[in-house]
Amino acid sequence: MPERKPLVLDGNGNVTQLQPGDTLDARAKEVDAFGMVNEDTNPIAKLAPVYISSSAHVKPAQANAPATHKVIGLAFEAIAASASGSVQTDGQITGTTAEWDAVTGQTGGLTPGATYFLDEAAPGKLRVTPPTIGSLVVIGDALSETALDLNVEKPILL
Repeated sequence: MPERKPLVLDGNGNVTQLQPGDTLDARAKEVDAFGMVNEDTNPIAKLAPVYISSSAHVKPAQANAPATHKVIGLAFEAIAASASGSVQTDGQITGTTAEWDAVTGQTGGLTPGATYFLDEAAPGKLRVTPPTIGSLVVIGDALSETALDLNVEKPILL
C-alpha cells in the first residue's frame, strides 16, 4: 500500500498534502466557557472566581465556607447583577494588568510563575499566598503579567 500524507491547510486556506520537511506538531487547545447569570446583587468583575449558586446562576466564590468555595471558573467578562455573561472553566485566560489587579489586589498584573489561590477574606478575589483558614483552592498558575493557566482544583478543607 502506498504511503499517503495527511491533508492540511496551507497559509492561504487551501487544502494540500503535508509538504516534505513539514510536521504536525501543533498542540490541541480547547477552552470551555459557559453562559451563566449573575445571581449576586453586585456586578461580578472580569476574571473573578465564581461558584454555581443555583441552576445556571453564579456568585463570586470565597474560600471561607464549603457553600462558596467550589469554583467553576473565572468570569470571562464583567457580569452585571442579574445579567448573563460567560464563565471560563479551563485553559489560558487573559486580562489587562488593571483587570488582574482588581481581582488580586496586586499592582502590575499577575506574578509570572506564581500559583494563585481563592481568597478566604473577600468574595471574587484571588491571592498568591495559600489561605490558612477555610479551604485551599488552587485556581491556576500565572504564565505572564496578563495570562493565567486556569486549572481549578477541588477544595481542601483546612
